Amino acid sequence: MKIQKALQSVSDVAKTGVRNTSAAARSKPPPTRDVYEAPAQAALNRNRPEMGEQAALRNSNSNATALSQAPDPEKLSQKEKGALCLTPEYQNMISVLSQEKNFDMLDTAAKGGKKDGKISEKDLRAGLDNRSFPQEVRDVCRYLLTNKAAFNQLDTAAGKGGLDGIISKEDLTAERNKLVPPPGVSGTYNVATGELTLTDPNRIDPKTGKPMEITGQFHSGKSGTSSLDPDNVGPIPDGVYDILYRTTGDGFRLEPVDNSYGDDAVDGTGRGTLRLHGPGGSIGCITSDDTVEEWEAIRSFIEDAETDKVKVDYNGRNPLKNDESLTRYGRIEVINAP
Repeated sequence: MKIQKALQSVSDVAKTGVRNTSAAARSKPPPTRDVYEAPAQAALNRNRPEMGEQAALRNSNSNATALSQAPDPEKLSQKEKGALCLTPEYQNMISVLSQEKNFDMLDTAAKGGKKDGKISEKDLRAGLDNRSFPQEVRDVCRYLLTNKAAFNQLDTAAGKGGLDGIISKEDLTAERNKLVPPPGVSGTYNVATGELTLTDPNRIDPKTGKPMEITGQFHSGKSGTSSLDPDNVGPIPDGVYDILYRTTGDGFRLEPVDNSYGDDAVDGTGRGTLRLHGPGGSIGCITSDDTVEEWEAIRSFIEDAETDKVKVDYNGRNPLKNDESLTRYGRIEVINAP
């Protein structure tokens, strides 16, 4: 699946700190001092001249006097956003900040040791000037201060707060969810053909020696409608969706991997509460056309996969609860929606 190929390198960086570019490279042990330093520093140094910290910032300020002058992520096309997020520099920045000790270090860089879960431009400047900080952290500061589009993309990743000059832990989590494939199943649902294909790279078929795979026939939405149907009865829109535990009902929740991750809705479409479930009607859910027994085989295949946890918006009745943690079984890509 094309999304998996494009993002596999991010998973390699997140897990080992080393980009998986060749068999020789994969055989080398990670650096002993900090597994993230070598790839992050090398990637970030490629596109910057040798200069002092303040000279680097003066060079940055000659091009833009404020972060707000950089391109607004909401005005960038999906292709432009994707091109930015798939650069080695951006991927390594996300990997470095995903280490809690690094995020907390910058969180408190300009605030006298007080953590609030937010990194500002002032924190980044303080981090860049602090020579006691690890080089990889200072390189991330330099990268974000001199690459305004990257800062703004991360600033708005969670879809909350707008372009406010603040990188929150929620922003970082949302961006990481988009870039790093989950550990479970992966697959594709082709709206045009109705075929759902799932693969589990962690389980090997003893007969073929290849990762286990399962397919099924499904439908989505009412016949003759489009994915942007105003009555919300059309098929599921194209995109990438995480397969999550469903707190009520049969099947699984399909959470769009977009800038508002966790809200159970597809950005800019008005579509939401999309599910993957057994035989029955569909107003956008991916619904099995097979027998109950065949659907149960697919559900078991998903439930037996390796899982992790993700935070999503809480939609229950507890007024004191803002989010909840749900089990994630994997990720699928929906293609060819009308």
